[in-house]
Amino acid sequence: MFYNIGQRTPSALTKYRIDDLISIDEGWAIHRNKDSFTVYKGWADEGLKRKVEQQNFSAELGVYVIIHRTKDRIDVYRDVHNHAPQVIGDDAFGNDLHLIENCQDDGHPYRKFPCPDITQRAYWDIYTSTIKFEDHFDNKDWCKQIIKSIKFNSFDITQCAEAITEHIRKRLVKFYKQCGHKKTIIRPTGGYDATAIASIALNYNFDIELQRPMDAEALAQREELIVRMSDEERYPKYESYQTVKYTPNSNLLLGAMDNYTISEPWLCGPVYKDLYDQLIGMKDSYSYYQIFKENFTADLDAQWKTNMLKKPYNPNKPRAIWDFMQTNINLIASWHWKDQLIFSPFGDCQITALMLQVKDEFVPTMIMDKAVVRKITEINCPDLLPALNKSSKDSLLPKNLPDNTKKYFAN
Repeated sequence: MFYNIGQRTPSALTKYRIDDLISIDEGWAIHRNKDSFTVYKGWADEGLKRKVEQQNFSAELGVYVIIHRTKDRIDVYRDVHNHAPQVIGDDAFGNDLHLIENCQDDGHPYRKFPCPDITQRAYWDIYTSTIKFEDHFDNKDWCKQIIKSIKFNSFDITQCAEAITEHIRKRLVKFYKQCGHKKTIIRPTGGYDATAIASIALNYNFDIELQRPMDAEALAQREELIVRMSDEERYPKYESYQTVKYTPNSNLLLGAMDNYTISEPWLCGPVYKDLYDQLIGMKDSYSYYQIFKENFTADLDAQWKTNMLKKPYNPNKPRAIWDFMQTNINLIASWHWKDQLIFSPFGDCQITALMLQVKDEFVPTMIMDKAVVRKITEINCPDLLPALNKSSKDSLLPKNLPDNTKKYFAN
């Protein structure tokens, strides 16, 4: 789901020219009106095609981009999380002319990606051939409504897991209603998030195929462009494509949304009192390596994260959560590839809000042992528990799975 708008030669990621200003990748649909046209890709909870046909461009849940061109301007509309951020290029970035895009290419592998504030939206003014900005409050208003709904200190681990299970189940119903005609794949790698999603899908009889993660040989045999994008030095913003494999006419469910499940707590220092002191001693926990040991190998990164964890507690909890919640907007993640739709159910601020309702006494184990996410698997499909790794430093599915776990995998 890559695009760029502006006077530029299409890149490897956006090789299809729609007109003189808009370039996209494969898999977009087009809707034409008398004096305008719209190209769009992805899915929305309430139906993306319906949304476009009704010219309803307000932000909602889903993962999508809508590009709408009239005689005067080109607008880009996205879901409430801005999962495909608008990034703004100008003469300072790789000798490009002004651009609105979300893609990075070989020509400018180290170009920075400044995103507009979540209360602004960029559009292309056709008459002046420049980028302009206007107020846009859909994302901010939605986040504020979520924060107002939080009932602090109300959940134990099981209650939170049950609430998240029901939330994901409802979203899967909407996703399958639109996209269920395609095969839906999930590849648990031993991590907790993807396994939890698989457990919910299995428990509620969604049509899903569990596949073992790809080995090094299979990863190397993927499409050339995906292999190139897995090179963090060349494409530093697209590291999530390291495990993505294109399967034609399919959907792919992903986990790996630790920032939404408060499993990467760097920005939560002001939300929880004495957070660093609560976590640093949990050396036998699942996430200790990921949160502390692993990051100490990169001195600058580790120092920044340690300082963030030590930031003073803010007793104005809604304000602290607002500051934290904004980090989950404009987040670069895995986007739809060709006609393969990608959905990460944990990539949802509403799940963050449910996590924030966990009682203070359970917060350390929620973060360090991913206790809520593990409980989701335990509730929905305990046969998958042996597929979970013992530590976050393990990156592969455990070997020698018992038969009652192996039976769920297609390979």
